[in-house]
Amino acid sequence: MGSELKHGDGRRLTVSGVNLETLRYVDTCTTTYFADHWANRVALAQRLRGLGINVVRLNVGTAAYQSRSDAIDKLADLIEAFAAQGIYSMPSDHSHSGQALTDLTDTLALMGQIVAKARARGVEAFLVLNPFSEPGTITWSAWQTASQTALTTLRGTHGFSGVVVLDTINYATGYDATTFTAVVNHEKSVNGGKSNVVFAHGWYPNIPLSNAIAAMNHPASPLLVTGVGAINPGTSPYTPTYPADVADWLVDAGIPQGHNGLLPWLWLWCDENSLTDGGSGLTEYGALMNSHYFAKIAPNFAR
Repeated sequence: MGSELKHGDGRRLTVSGVNLETLRYVDTCTTTYFADHWANRVALAQRLRGLGINVVRLNVGTAAYQSRSDAIDKLADLIEAFAAQGIYSMPSDHSHSGQALTDLTDTLALMGQIVAKARARGVEAFLVLNPFSEPGTITWSAWQTASQTALTTLRGTHGFSGVVVLDTINYATGYDATTFTAVVNHEKSVNGGKSNVVFAHGWYPNIPLSNAIAAMNHPASPLLVTGVGAINPGTSPYTPTYPADVADWLVDAGIPQGHNGLLPWLWLWCDENSLTDGGSGLTEYGALMNSHYFAKIAPNFAR
């Protein structure tokens, strides 16, 4: 793969994505929006394609899925609806956000169930896996061990050979070329000699833009931004120009030199990190992401 993602036919895949709430945990916001997305999945998929969105990060939580027997099939329905529009789905387990990666057993079991559902419906080719989101302040050694465990299980036990996205340490803000190289080498050893792994960052206004650019500015590494937002509640105020500035750097410098793009946080949510107004319109933040990013990325769907 090198540093750039590719479609199955060899075309470059520049990610013009979005995060979607699909039951990270069970409360009013998550259950309401998950139900709405599922009920309106065909229209939602069409609307996303109309904006040029080609990857949807589906944010889940293992405990929530264990408590809701209907959740896995509804998630598969969403994946199928997005695939019909040539959009990739990226299930992402948020159970380890801000935490250590000491036990991925339940996470990898859930990822395996999702792979099996997608495979049974003939849409596995539209699947990207993000086994953990924004792990906390852990060592690179611990992260490497967890990442290699995830890759071994996903490739071996679950037979998944598609793209795996690995959020980095310190809430997905880290970069370490030596560790990345070791993980890529392990990936090749368990994936038939090829690497389909990408390393991910998440950026919010409490993180200086210069720090974000420094971590993203590594053309030799396969990188992706799995979350960029306008506010980090309790930590930084609403600053919609921040994700627009991240997008501007990617469009002008990062993507031309090999960066794989970004997925803003979040399509519809209960705070100011909502791209849409709950109806047919975009919020101020959503309009900025559309003009600074979605509208500037040439359409490149899976089909």
